[in-house]
Amino acid sequence: MEIGSFDIDQVHRPTATPHNWTGTYFDVWQRQSSGPPVLISQAWNYDKAFDGIRELAHFKLPNSVPAHTLPGVPISDPKTYEIRALREMGTQAMLTNQPAILPFIYSEDGMYAPHDAPALKGREEIAAFLKDYTANWPPFDYVDVSTDRLDFSDAGVVEHMSYNLRWIGEGQTGVSIGKGIRIWTRNKDGMLQSYRQIAMHDF
Repeated sequence: MEIGSFDIDQVHRPTATPHNWTGTYFDVWQRQSSGPPVLISQAWNYDKAFDGIRELAHFKLPNSVPAHTLPGVPISDPKTYEIRALREMGTQAMLTNQPAILPFIYSEDGMYAPHDAPALKGREEIAAFLKDYTANWPPFDYVDVSTDRLDFSDAGVVEHMSYNLRWIGEGQTGVSIGKGIRIWTRNKDGMLQSYRQIAMHDF
């Protein structure tokens, strides 16, 4: 896993307007039996909701299939069961409006790169962000978080995920879909905890 930050200067040619985009990226590389490693997944987030970025810094992928429409990884052994249990805890936290339990899954030295916000470092910083972020959560009536790929190693687990959320009530209604990448590692008690994570909304 390669994790870093980016700082991109862009000039919109028709108007000669300069723009600067900053954020966090995750690159997932896979070793091959021969030859150099290959890039299997890439994710990035911006440090804030930049005005006009959708029109200037995004493109449509040809023949793409939304990840949340594909079947997830089946539960086939204790490791996949453990990941699914952690995923279900997060789902229930959203459906029952109990966001205070979400920080428990992060390691003390964890890092989280949410959408439209700088990367957060350490459980305390993550917990403070989540408390503020979830303070005005709408009532969710549908939460589907799918594990799309798992790569196990001695160091931990790399999980690729996608999500589909729906809320309705209190004058609000909407749908959010997106994707994310997470590294799980075990703490001294043997429990899996979130060590590195990036979450993105689809545009």
